[in-house]
Amino acid sequence: EKLFSSSNRTEVSLGKKLKLNYLPEMEKTHKKKEKLLKKQQREALLLNSYLTFDRFTSGRSHRERKRVTYTFDDYDRSINEALKAIKKSENPVQVVATTNRGVLVPTREASSNGTLAGPSPVCNGRRGESPLKSYSYQGSGGEEKAETLDRR
Repeated sequence: EKLFSSSNRTEVSLGKKLKLNYLPEMEKTHKKKEKLLKKQQREALLLNSYLTFDRFTSGRSHRERKRVTYTFDDYDRSINEALKAIKKSENPVQVVATTNRGVLVPTREASSNGTLAGPSPVCNGRRGESPLKSYSYQGSGGEEKAETLDRR
């Protein structure tokens, strides 16, 4: 603007030349830089929100990874820790299995054609009795005695 208001002709012609030739190119480069800056800000914002979504990092799994060391002591220690963890998880299962050993539960399995295989509990004994009582026999005094099973 100072060049346009100058009394010198060369300054006025220089101002016109700058306004017509160089100013549009400078505005274009300025707009490109602004667009690039906005794009970078958007990408940074998206990346930041993607990384901090639910306080987890993006990527493969959400577990914490152990550092890897390649010494035999660390390897043995990690195997022992894994075995201890497995033993801890198996203990409740073994307790349940030992408490159910003494109980004889009759099971009916399905055969390949969809019907039940094996004798049904109602057919084994009298109506209304449990199937285990059907294996009993009558003694001489009309008493019922249950047959004992030898588990050797």
